[in-house]
Amino acid sequence: RWGGAEGLAAAADCTACGPGTWSGATGATSSKACVPCPNGTWSGVPGAIAPETCVACSPGRWSDLVGASAQESCTKCRRGTFSAKRGAASPAACAACPAGTYQPALGQANRSVCIPCAPGNYSVLRGSAACTFCPPGTWGGDFEATSCNVCPAGTWASAPGSLRESQCLPCAGSGGCLEDGSAQLTVEFLGLDAAALSDAQQGRMRAALAGDVASACDVAKASVVDLSGAGAAVTLGPAGRVSAFVRGLSEVTAQDLAARLYSASFRATLNATAASVVGR
Repeated sequence: RWGGAEGLAAAADCTACGPGTWSGATGATSSKACVPCPNGTWSGVPGAIAPETCVACSPGRWSDLVGASAQESCTKCRRGTFSAKRGAASPAACAACPAGTYQPALGQANRSVCIPCAPGNYSVLRGSAACTFCPPGTWGGDFEATSCNVCPAGTWASAPGSLRESQCLPCAGSGGCLEDGSAQLTVEFLGLDAAALSDAQQGRMRAALAGDVASACDVAKASVVDLSGAGAAVTLGPAGRVSAFVRGLSEVTAQDLAARLYSASFRATLNATAASVVGR
């Protein structure tokens, strides 16, 4: 408590430090004697006299506020993350679930809550709130998959989420098969952490990198299709992985394609594009 006037008749005439603060001083004459609870903690008690009244945010929550007066100030870790730390002071304490797992709930407290993706599903990014069905033309038979298996040449799985290679059926009579002159590619380059990008940045990145791939392959941008079937886009994966189907290739050998896409100059192009998108 503190008192800013002379001649106070009783302790009750002193002003209590507000919730979210405390003071062990006697004879305090201003509210400056009230010490705020540090970030990562809160207190709803007025007139507290010891720092022990500051309650740490529980695991799965964090708070960067100083002098917080309610438990609601402790923010839950976002979906796809968890934190075992008590009294966390920033969202950096919330660790991402590994690729191949997901967690749809907020405020989770330990690694065990990260749920493995079921067969027929995958998750390429850390911190996923949901897994994704393996797209048509692929299958996945393992738990905790970070990618799907491509159907053998001449076959196609028409349904998303296929579980076995036997679901890849011969292309004859099927309109779902990729036509001749198509290829699936995956390029890895350093300098891109897709999980750290906002949704808007990821959208711009997927479109911009599709343009780079199209230019390198001498095809229209619409001919670059991500692994979920969206045109003029690529799929962003962990460790700078960029994946896509490329359609409409003409008189290009596998060796030619590899020379174009797996060169130091093309990686430099991707890095420059990534830097320009993130810098906006």
